[in-house]
Amino acid sequence: MEFVNLAKTCRTLYDKDYLDNMKKLDILKRHPMIKFDNLYDYFHIVNRFQLNIKQHIQRLVDDSHIFENMIENIEWLNDDIIFIKHLQKFLKKELMKITNHKYSKWCGETVITTVNSIKGALKGLGMTTDVNKNNVRDMIICIVFSTYSTNDNHQPILDKISFLKCFNCKKFSNQVVDFGELICLNCSKTVHP
Repeated sequence: MEFVNLAKTCRTLYDKDYLDNMKKLDILKRHPMIKFDNLYDYFHIVNRFQLNIKQHIQRLVDDSHIFENMIENIEWLNDDIIFIKHLQKFLKKELMKITNHKYSKWCGETVITTVNSIKGALKGLGMTTDVNKNNVRDMIICIVFSTYSTNDNHQPILDKISFLKCFNCKKFSNQVVDFGELICLNCSKTVHP
């Protein structure tokens, strides 16, 4: 009888632990939800992000010591290279600003993915052509912009996390259409069939 009760207790504890872990996984899948009442506020944030990125990357490339250190290590780029450290720190700071200094874990993971893409592209660039300040700057800006803010075929990261208020139903959605007023896709099917 004691073994039966012990087995039930163990099963209950296992089930609770399992459910707790599933809850943690579900939380990790989430991304930020940044709410905007209008397109002007959204575009202001995106434009500021783009301008700050351009300026910072230009400063990194213009710093001869940092740039030359990166070029010397281009075949073995890692997070200890000064150029990569600065880029990673700056991107995270900019994402934290956009998310109102929330979602630190999400920002960090997103930046790591972006910086890994940049490191791979820089290594490829180093293997195929003469690496100079202009092509490094332009390549990094293109990667960051297409990942975060401008992409013709897929919804970039800033669009995925930005939710705009629907004029019709007053709910926030990250897929809206501008008919003079912002209308979510669900409402647009009924309002403008």
